[in-house]
Amino acid sequence: TLANVGKYAPNSRTAAEARLILQGLTFSLRPGDGLGVVGPSASGKTSLARMLVGLWMPDMGHLRIDGATHQQWGREMLGPHVGYLPQNIALLPGTIGENIARFRGSLVKNKAELDRMVVAAAQMAGAHDMIQQLPNGYDTVIKSNGFELSAGQAQRVALARALFADPQVFILDEPNSALDQEG
Repeated sequence: TLANVGKYAPNSRTAAEARLILQGLTFSLRPGDGLGVVGPSASGKTSLARMLVGLWMPDMGHLRIDGATHQQWGREMLGPHVGYLPQNIALLPGTIGENIARFRGSLVKNKAELDRMVVAAAQMAGAHDMIQQLPNGYDTVIKSNGFELSAGQAQRVALARALFADPQVFILDEPNSALDQEG
């Protein structure tokens, strides 16, 4: 639920420079609801997405998830329940599988179950067959002197990461920006 939410441009150094990029946003979503936000470039869509996932906090108004603020939830508690695909994808040095699993391998006791969840997310994102064609499949190391993915491949891996572990909330910021027609 958002109630009269506003956000100033984050690069404002002084109160005199402060420029509202979002103002008066109010809406509420229930389980199963969807919301599409459309608008021209620089209209605040990405800023809204960043607030919804807790990367940015509103400067005015209230943003609550199940009645609690992001601060009350805490990142560790809320993170597994939110699937986020940012507009600008950042995959971290590591394997394709580790990136999809959000580097949770050390937290999971059952490696086979983790692998099943990674493959399921990749299949939902339409990335499984593409990943299987990579030099080492899900164990292909990306970046940091490893294999370099195309923009479309990275988009699919990032979408699989957002879908990993069946989160309850999905925030997708231009999810098809680097995909081909099939994607």
